Amino acid sequence: MKSLPNITNIPTSSVSDRESLYARGKALFEAERYLAAKECFHEALNLNPEAASLHFYLGNCEKRLGNPLLALECFKRALELEPGMFEAAGNLGILLLDLGAYDEAEDLFQSLMKAYPQERFFEQHYALALHKGLQLEASREALEKLLGQFPNDWELLHNLGNVHLDLGHLPLAIKYLRQACLLKPEHHLTHLSLGYALLLAGDDDSGWKEYEWRRKEPRRRFHRYERPNRLKTTGWDGQPEPAKSLLIWAEEGIGDTLMWLRFMPLIAMRVGQLIFECQPGLRPLLNQVTYISQLISRGEPLVPHDFNLPLMSTCHVLGISPEDQSLSIPYLFADQERINAYQVLRSVWDGKVILNIPSTIFVQSL
Repeated sequence: MKSLPNITNIPTSSVSDRESLYARGKALFEAERYLAAKECFHEALNLNPEAASLHFYLGNCEKRLGNPLLALECFKRALELEPGMFEAAGNLGILLLDLGAYDEAEDLFQSLMKAYPQERFFEQHYALALHKGLQLEASREALEKLLGQFPNDWELLHNLGNVHLDLGHLPLAIKYLRQACLLKPEHHLTHLSLGYALLLAGDDDSGWKEYEWRRKEPRRRFHRYERPNRLKTTGWDGQPEPAKSLLIWAEEGIGDTLMWLRFMPLIAMRVGQLIFECQPGLRPLLNQVTYISQLISRGEPLVPHDFNLPLMSTCHVLGISPEDQSLSIPYLFADQERINAYQVLRSVWDGKVILNIPSTIFVQSL
């Protein structure tokens, strides 16, 4: 949490003074103390409910606190009170994009472009709204027009690269995304998009390397499982370690885990002991496989190990390509008792009558 800047200089002797509350709320907001700032703005609004700036800042607080619908109402109210507040209009447009209201965002940014032609922010987000709304060619044209004026804008290059990626124009996507990476080398999402484009283009080595940038994405589930106080061993680089133990951990959803497990037998041949931390619901299925030495469920204490690796980094460390013939198929096996129980369920339902079978049988069959 950031320290609170200059808050001691803000008068607090008269808490009913709306200007003091407004100033205090802004200082708290800048210090990222959004809940406290929200309370200040609410108090100030009780004294002056027609102040557009208070609704604007309250909307910013609600957005930071994860309340997008409340933020939406705040920005709309600010614009009702002060139609020319383009900062509120811009934040409203971004929020509409976040909420998936692409047509509404497109209309808003289009009107803002006309009202403020000098603000390229609105034109850029208009192109983004077109992209999100799957109007890819229109988005491409808008971005190329902007890029002609601002050829070294990494964000324009990033957005244009993503549009070409969705259009299937892989050479152009790679070109623009690489240019964006050169201008903004630490932007993880640009590297990740470049990774997708390279993989689709068949450049597996470079693609998997760029895909590792997903580990920098703060919103992914990944960071809940790779925090330093949980994993204290070093990462595995793919080299054979026949006398060592390796912990692999699932980082995303069940579907991702099931897909990436196909590479696990190759890893098992390179280490002495393969430990896998999986989602609890997958444990009955994974109990059937022989290439996992030890299975633990997410949430259980970790067992001692020498190295660790997130599951979706296996292709990178192994150098896997689609042409690799060393993959073992099938790599998953269902328990026969569960198969039998599921077949019983199918046999008792002909589309008209469901027999009275205990629900536990159904649950246990999955």
